[in-house]
Amino acid sequence: MKTLFLLLLFLQMSFAFAQAEEDLKSGIAAHSQGDYNSAIKILTLYIKENPQNDVAHVIRGDSYSKLNKYKKAEADFTSAIQIKPSSENYFNRGYFYYMSTQSDVKSKVDLLKAFTLDNNNVAAIKVLGYVYCLLDDLDSAYHFFNLLENHGDMSATYNSCMKSYFIKKRDIINAKYNLIEYIEKINVDVNDSIFVNTLWGNLYFDFMMYDSSCFYYEHVLQNVTPTYNHPYVSLADINNHLTKAYVSLLTQSEKDLNRYAHYSERVIKYKGYEQLNDDSLYKIAENLISINEFRLAISYFSAIRKYETNIEILEKIAMCFSSYGNIEGYCKFARMAKRKGSVAKFDITECD
Repeated sequence: MKTLFLLLLFLQMSFAFAQAEEDLKSGIAAHSQGDYNSAIKILTLYIKENPQNDVAHVIRGDSYSKLNKYKKAEADFTSAIQIKPSSENYFNRGYFYYMSTQSDVKSKVDLLKAFTLDNNNVAAIKVLGYVYCLLDDLDSAYHFFNLLENHGDMSATYNSCMKSYFIKKRDIINAKYNLIEYIEKINVDVNDSIFVNTLWGNLYFDFMMYDSSCFYYEHVLQNVTPTYNHPYVSLADINNHLTKAYVSLLTQSEKDLNRYAHYSERVIKYKGYEQLNDDSLYKIAENLISINEFRLAISYFSAIRKYETNIEILEKIAMCFSSYGNIEGYCKFARMAKRKGSVAKFDITECD
């Protein structure tokens, strides 16, 4: 009789254990399917009977996090650490802090603990690199991303952070090597010159090496097709960068008149004059007149706000038209200047 009782007790316990395991699997399944409310309900019942299961706390914590219930999520991740202070559980809470933007400092502390407990925890190494980037501690980010590289893990964020590090150090040589390694490791299609040239253009732009950045950006715009699509290629950004680059090159090249006209023309092409104030536009136009670039000078004079009401500018535009033999343009602006009260002695005998 006693033996029968023990057997029944054992069977009941086995059934209860099997049922509990099924509940845990159901909670995990609901979580993986994105049904976070159901996952929480199932796992709450499970945890009530099995409070020492760290996995259940982690899954429920992540479910709470997905529903933006951060305090409850943090409590579950903390419970998991108290139950089992493993590298994985410290990573889980650190990653929660990182993803929910609750605290980059707390994230760093937990991730460092995860790394200390297991220095082969690649996920912890990777997120530590990102967290140090967010904290603007690029030396530490560089250290962890170097460890990450040893594990063969590369990403766009990695490349971006490493570029930030080299920019801060003004180290263009290693920045180039970093980009070459990145391109090789992400297996870029060798025929996708649009993406590759965008990466190089961005690198040189960030280093303010504008001649080089413009070379690559121009190549992109000359070869891109209307159907081209890539998540890391924004033609709007490229145009914006080109504009800023050419405006900067133009303002820096006053002593190099051979290149001044070229940069002036590119600024006009990409509407960079919209970024210049009237005094700058006027000065550029005057410089262009000094090197006999009258057509370009007209473009800059015409970009000055309310130029039609400025007698001096109307006179100069008329003069520019006359200088390269455009009688129609000369007559139009000479008459406009006269109507505004100009006392300049315009010869308009050929205008009738």
